[in-house]
Amino acid sequence: MAVDVRSMCLALPGTAEKLSHGAPAFVHRDRIFCWVMDDHHGSGRVEIWVKAEPPVQQEYLQADPEHYFRPPYVGPKGWVGVVLGATGRDPRPPTPVVDDLTELLVGAYLSLVTRRAAAELDPADLLGRVRAAGRVRAAGRVPARRGGKAMEEAPPSA
Repeated sequence: MAVDVRSMCLALPGTAEKLSHGAPAFVHRDRIFCWVMDDHHGSGRVEIWVKAEPPVQQEYLQADPEHYFRPPYVGPKGWVGVVLGATGRDPRPPTPVVDDLTELLVGAYLSLVTRRAAAELDPADLLGRVRAAGRVRAAGRVPARRGGKAMEEAPPSA
């Protein structure tokens, strides 16, 4: 995957990862704001579902219907599906999504924080943190596990 969704989500304060319905989910205050789906019901795609409001969903679907979609189950509530890549059967190229994903993830996160916490958070800082986390992975570098410098990502094995 060109974008490290895990690092992007975990760059947000108070966020945790858990399994929900067999898929990785990212939560804040025990409420899901992002799911990562790999070949969901044989779709042939790696995709994420991000919490959003219906007008935001419409904006993305109209802008690029090839890469953004209304996911099953949560789509009627406004969630946005994003195609990140193919698992072999779907020929679509991956979406260049770091900036779009950053905005979607921060928007989803802010919809779950308390009003008091939202007043204390700087949206520009959150956008910068999440964008930086996504760009590190997209550039082929992953952060070291225990501090220190970032290290080069190992090439995929054949």
